[in-house]
Amino acid sequence: MMEINHWLLPDGVQDLLPDDTAKLEVIRRSFLNRLRLCGYDQLMPAWVEYTESLLGHASEDVKRQTFKIIDQTNGRLMGVRADITQQIARIDANADQRAVSRYCYADSVLHTLPTDVFGSRTPFQMGAEIYGHQGLSADIELIDLMLGQLTKILPVQELHLNLGHVGIAEALFDLAGLEQVDRSWLLKCYERKALPELKARCESLPMGSDFELLGRASAELDVLMSGLSAKAQADQGLSRAIMDLQRLMNHLSRRYPDLGLSVDAAHVSSYHYHTGLVFSAYGPGASPIVRGGRYDSLSKHFGRSRFATGFSLDALKLLGFMKPVKRPIKIAAPVLDDANLDAAIKDERGQGNIVVLQLGQVPTAGVTHFFKLTKGEWAILPLTPES
Repeated sequence: MMEINHWLLPDGVQDLLPDDTAKLEVIRRSFLNRLRLCGYDQLMPAWVEYTESLLGHASEDVKRQTFKIIDQTNGRLMGVRADITQQIARIDANADQRAVSRYCYADSVLHTLPTDVFGSRTPFQMGAEIYGHQGLSADIELIDLMLGQLTKILPVQELHLNLGHVGIAEALFDLAGLEQVDRSWLLKCYERKALPELKARCESLPMGSDFELLGRASAELDVLMSGLSAKAQADQGLSRAIMDLQRLMNHLSRRYPDLGLSVDAAHVSSYHYHTGLVFSAYGPGASPIVRGGRYDSLSKHFGRSRFATGFSLDALKLLGFMKPVKRPIKIAAPVLDDANLDAAIKDERGQGNIVVLQLGQVPTAGVTHFFKLTKGEWAILPLTPES
C-alpha cells in the first residue's frame, strides 16, 4: 500500500509562513492605502460564479485556467475565478455609466496551471482599473501608480517596462481584409518572433510588406510609421495607436529616466481581451510582475459598453525582492487579576507591540520579552536563557 504524505501540496500551491505573510500584508496595505487616497474604491468580487457570467465572454486562455465545479444546490456549473478583471466588468455594468469609476482589489485567484515555469497556481492578484474614460491620460495615471508601488520594493534601475498596442495589428488586419485563420497565424508568429516564417508567409498576403515590417520593426516606431504603405499610413486608427505609444514613451522617459523601457508594436495580450495599449513590467527575472492595458469591449457581455483600462500583478512574485519585515517585540504576560498589569498590557498594545498571555508553564513561541513585577511596578525585560 502506498504511504500517503499528508504534508504534500499540489504543484504550484504553497503555504505562506509568517515571514512571507508579513511581507504580503505590507504590500497589500501599501497598495490599497495609496489607491484609496487616489480615489479608487476597493471591491471584493465573489470567489466563485456561475460560468455563464464568469466565462460567457472570456477568452480561451481564461477558460482553460478556470476550475469548474458543480453547485450542489441546483446542479449548475460554477467556475472558481482565475482573473478578477472580468469580474470588475460585471460589477461596473451596474454602476453609474455617466461617471468615471476607479476600482482596486487585492485577493486570491486560482489557476488550473501555472502561468510560467515557477509560477503559482494560487496568485494573490492586486490591481486597479479605470472605467469611463477613453483618453491616454487614464492609462498614464495607472502606469504611474503601478510604478510608484513597484519602486517601493525594487529600485527603478531594476525595473523594465515593455509597451505595445493591440490596435496596430488589428488595424492592419482590417485594412487587408484578412480571414480569421490568417489573423490567428500572424498573431502567433508575432508572439514567437518567428521572422523567417513571417517573411515567407507575408509574400502571399495582401499588404504583406506591412505585416512583415510590423514584425521586423516592432521596436522602432519611427521606422515602422515611415515604412508602412500609404494605405496604412492614411488609417487614422493605426496612426493614433502609434502616436499614443510614442506619447507614452516620451512621458515615461521624462518622468523615469532610469527605467528600462522598450516598445513592441506587435505585442500580443496574454488574456486576449485587450483592445488597445498594453504593457508588462519586469523585475530581475524572465516572467512579468505586472500585466495591463486597455479593454474597451470587455463589459459588452453585460449589456453595457464602457471604456476601460487597468493592470494586475501577482504580489507573491514580489516577496523574494523584499527585506524581512521588522517585527515588534513579543511580550509574555502572566494571567493575573491585576489592574496595573491590565493597564500596562493595554499601553504596550497601543504602541504596536505584541502581548500574549502566558498559558501555564509551556513557553510561547517567538516571545522576546516578558513582564516582571519589580518594586510594585510591571517592567518589561528581555528574555534570556536564564529567565
